[in-house]
Amino acid sequence: MEPRRGLTDRNAATLKRAANDLMRTTLINLIAEEPFFCECDDPSCTAAVWLSRQDYDRLRARSGWRPLVAGHRSRGAAA
Repeated sequence: MEPRRGLTDRNAATLKRAANDLMRTTLINLIAEEPFFCECDDPSCTAAVWLSRQDYDRLRARSGWRPLVAGHRSRGAAA
């Protein structure tokens, strides 16, 4: 039996999305721009994407769009 090697890509993406949503609801009105996790395909990426709440909400409202650091990629992501 092979040992598990940390988070799977899908679990990492789910965890980042949940953390981003939690930060979104927790940091309301505290700062102009908030740090959100990059939702690229690299499960070990912990880079921050700084966005206003409005920009994050607009990004999430569009199907397939997610916060990404410049140069990072995500299969199926539009941004």
